Amino acid sequence: MNPQNTAHQNFLYVNQAETAPLQNTPLGEAAMDFVFGKIWNSPLSWREKRLISLTCAAISGHQLPLETHVRGALKSGDFSADDLHAVALHIAAYAGFPVGAGMEGMVQKVKTDLK
Repeated sequence: MNPQNTAHQNFLYVNQAETAPLQNTPLGEAAMDFVFGKIWNSPLSWREKRLISLTCAAISGHQLPLETHVRGALKSGDFSADDLHAVALHIAAYAGFPVGAGMEGMVQKVKTDLK
């Protein structure tokens, strides 16, 4: 994907899903414009942006964004399950084992869901 992608194209790639959960709300529009229109069009690679997003989602402790980013990473092929297990271990070393275990559990859940 090139830096001229629309926010909607970026949303589809990142989430590997069609429907935005906050569609047609002020927060949803702001997220679409800023997050998917600007942030996901940065010069970082898709894999780098994905890794940052996965790490932030894991550290936040919120399950929905973590599940969304794990699912998107696996479905897009940006990361394999083995890659995500390694990320979870690395996160555990720097953010604490409960955070890494939360990500590890989510990787397992999403892998099962995608089978």
